[in-house]
Amino acid sequence: MAKVSRQEMFGQRSLPHTIVIARGEKVRHWTVRPWVALSLGTTALATLVGAAGVGSILLMGGPVLEAVQTRDAHTASAYEERIAELRRQLDRLTTRQAVDRTAVAERVDALLKQQAEITARFERLGPLLQQARDAGLVPSAMHRDEAVPQPERSTKLQDLSQPFSLNVSRDDPTAMTHLSDELLPTIRQSVDYFAEQQETQIASLTREADTKADRISDLLGSIGVDAPEPSEASGGPFVGSSVEDTFSQSLEELQQSLDLLDRLRRRTDRLPLADPLPGARMTSGFGSRTDPFLREPAYHTGIDFAAQTGTAIRPTAPGRVVSAGYAGGYGLMVEVDHGDGLSTRYGHMSRIAVAVGDQVTTTSTIGAVGSTGRSTGAHLHYEVRSHEEPVNPDRWIKAGRRLAAL
Repeated sequence: MAKVSRQEMFGQRSLPHTIVIARGEKVRHWTVRPWVALSLGTTALATLVGAAGVGSILLMGGPVLEAVQTRDAHTASAYEERIAELRRQLDRLTTRQAVDRTAVAERVDALLKQQAEITARFERLGPLLQQARDAGLVPSAMHRDEAVPQPERSTKLQDLSQPFSLNVSRDDPTAMTHLSDELLPTIRQSVDYFAEQQETQIASLTREADTKADRISDLLGSIGVDAPEPSEASGGPFVGSSVEDTFSQSLEELQQSLDLLDRLRRRTDRLPLADPLPGARMTSGFGSRTDPFLREPAYHTGIDFAAQTGTAIRPTAPGRVVSAGYAGGYGLMVEVDHGDGLSTRYGHMSRIAVAVGDQVTTTSTIGAVGSTGRSTGAHLHYEVRSHEEPVNPDRWIKAGRRLAAL
């Protein structure tokens, strides 16, 4: 049997590739494994295919390249438009916030200005309020006149009781919104309410002063005393007025009304309107009567008050003593001059406590009740005289009581 070689039976053996590099006496060699060779071949093939593809695109030119470029351009344009829109929205938001801050600042400035005006008004109104109190006026506005609308008491008003600042941070839109939407309207409502209360108070005081002055004038007229007239001298060209001018005019009218009331008060303070013996019983009136001694018709120039001997007698108005001593049928008598032709006489005293020239007031004691002179018993004979003519004292006493009730 013929001998068969190993190569013929299994085929020729695949030998590995060897790379040999010789340099001078140095020789280097590397054995390249089959799988490494396969990888290097595949990479080289892919590179050749890619290069061929790019080359074909460059060679084909127009359609493919233009499509790629157009798509990229559209994408870039879309992003740029979106960015531009976002910038516009940001600008609008920034502008709106700036406008809101400016609007709030303007509203706050307006409120501060109005508050300053109200404070200045109170400073001008203060002396008039004191003058009104001195005159005995009680303005209805102080008692919350029902005609004056009251502001709604909402929970927002509770914010006013807590400290807060109008200097809102520019970087705090929430605080800005809270101030603009909640606090400012409430503050405006309160400021307007106080301004309205001022005007209402002035109008109320003026009405009450005028009413009281009219009543006092009528009262004085009932006893024959001329009342001082209000000052009405005025003139000048017509010029339209502002709100502040209107307020000033209201203050001027109130001042005039209070001044007239003061003049009336000073006038009445000098009039003999008090009761010479408070609580004493009047036993004989003014005018015609039957004489207690002669039992014949007679004219009584005053009124008589029964009282115990020694009861203190006080003048019915401030004045100066012009007579103090024994005066015929008056017995011991004191006469007080009150000015403007008015005087009062006090007769039948048991003793005299003043001298001619003394200044007396309604709290001074000028003597004591007695029965001196033409008298049937202990009593006070009281006269009021106007320009030496006797007038009915009872009318003056009653006028004084009505005046005290005003």
